[in-house]
Amino acid sequence: MSKYSKILLEMKVKKERMTIIIHSLREKFKLKGLIKKLNFPKLTYMYWQKDSIEKIKRVFTRMY
Repeated sequence: MSKYSKILLEMKVKKERMTIIIHSLREKFKLKGLIKKLNFPKLTYMYWQKDSIEKIKRVFTRMY
């Protein structure tokens, strides 16, 4: 794996983790405030959240 590929993979993982963290804190805090405090773009959050939902749907589809 090239150095560039490793950097891209690390960035992807970081964004996915941040999305999970933000999602877990949404019960206690407003999304707008979380995104602002964490300096995380809303569009990136929405993209990764949608991607996560699609992964979950695929898993359930395979199970049933």
